[in-house]
Amino acid sequence: MFELLPLFLNATWAALRTYIMPPFAYQGIYEYLRDNKNIYLIDTPEQHLEVCSVVNHYEKVKHLCPQTVWIDGESALDEEKLRTKLSAFGESGKRLMMKDYMRSAKYQREKPYDVEDHTDITQAQEAMTKFKAHHEGVINGGFVFSEYIPDLKLVHQHPFPLTNQPMYEEYRLLFFQNELLMVVNYWEEMPDYSHQLNEKELEPFKAVAKTINSNFFTLDIARREDGSLVLIEINPGQLAGIDYKRHHEFYELLADRLKVPTA
Repeated sequence: MFELLPLFLNATWAALRTYIMPPFAYQGIYEYLRDNKNIYLIDTPEQHLEVCSVVNHYEKVKHLCPQTVWIDGESALDEEKLRTKLSAFGESGKRLMMKDYMRSAKYQREKPYDVEDHTDITQAQEAMTKFKAHHEGVINGGFVFSEYIPDLKLVHQHPFPLTNQPMYEEYRLLFFQNELLMVVNYWEEMPDYSHQLNEKELEPFKAVAKTINSNFFTLDIARREDGSLVLIEINPGQLAGIDYKRHHEFYELLADRLKVPTA
């Protein structure tokens, strides 16, 4: 696919719009385009690494998101190491969300969470086994466990079609060069509700975005029943989905920031 691109005389900045991929794949594409086409992707491999997994930016955002721990794939096989890692959630049983270093299991879950009681180590082991089976044994790095948030506000009374995933009042904030580019619905299937956010409640997320070492990334945030907002996750902007009803607006804003002429 990339071999069909022309060789640019002058170094050219470009955004790669594609699906989620592991860091080694992104690095391979970045280096091929740089060395063969004089094209430089909007994020270096190091910048991509920071935003592609919570393990690489948790210290910067932990005051805005649920408590989170992670364990590499090999250590996760050791019951005592797994038990020690999960003990960070305390003595009373807590519900947990689980994913690997890059991908969630939200559309495969039978319930809104993956682990009913974190003190029952067999539940965590079963969740990991199901995840690996769904992904044909392939995991990215290891497993991430986060405290389940039980009081997120719904925007729809029924789960996402053909899944058990609740549709919360969730937003996607797109940042370019650490400045807010636009705000969109997380659930593009719903009528636009992004106007419900106000500038004041966005301030903590805009502040933390200043600390992220990436040129283009997203912050997914959700509203709780008490009206407060919580950070769900950060993703590379190049690999993140955008409300299809606002694609044209997005590309116009991005072109303006890049100073690219539009028709």
